[in-house]
Amino acid sequence: MSSLVNLREMVDFCDAAKTARPHSSAIKGIGHEEVGVALLVEYFRSLGLSARVLDASCTALNGGAWLDKWVEVLEHDHVVHYQVEVKSWSFHGYGGGTALPVDCTQEELSEFTRKEFLRYWDDTKGRFRAPGLDKVLKEMKTQHAGEVRPLACLWTPIHYEGKDEPLFVVDNVQDSLFEKVWVFSASAFARKYLREKKTDIIELELPHTAARLEYLDRIFPRGTAPATTSPAA
Repeated sequence: MSSLVNLREMVDFCDAAKTARPHSSAIKGIGHEEVGVALLVEYFRSLGLSARVLDASCTALNGGAWLDKWVEVLEHDHVVHYQVEVKSWSFHGYGGGTALPVDCTQEELSEFTRKEFLRYWDDTKGRFRAPGLDKVLKEMKTQHAGEVRPLACLWTPIHYEGKDEPLFVVDNVQDSLFEKVWVFSASAFARKYLREKKTDIIELELPHTAARLEYLDRIFPRGTAPATTSPAA
């Protein structure tokens, strides 16, 4: 089911709005993870690649961990399966942080993304600092015979060189089957989309989010309460 998302409002909510802090977890719980994956798929499609979310579960080969999604991408002459861990950590979470307005300068964005990378990645150990994210480097069960890549789908603007690239590769992974890990920034992609497309709105496939919003509309109908009449004497 397709849903419209106002990316400008979403970036402001997650990256800059101090008044949103008390509501952040509740609102992100409705659909932030699904939005992150949908933006990842949209990014691949923007490159002219065929991409889709798979229904298969993403559980560790040796147990003890699971990831959020498998995303299949047809990259020219071969199919790649990305094992994806999604984290919606933003301005309001993961140790707090510095607000980054929607219309920040490129210099501000570049400095922010470099600092965020240092917060998320331990270059000495060649691993993510947070265990909940580092599990993306574990081997997952799959029937796919082709290439499998670990991908951290994050919200926060992040890049180890401060570049304006939503997806990048970190090479120095240690103590893992994988030698590289792919990192996607949903906020960086959203900001790039806003600048290049000159529109705040994007249409995404968000079936679970749409269903949750329908339930909320039923429970909390918007508008004026119906008039009541007193019972007859």
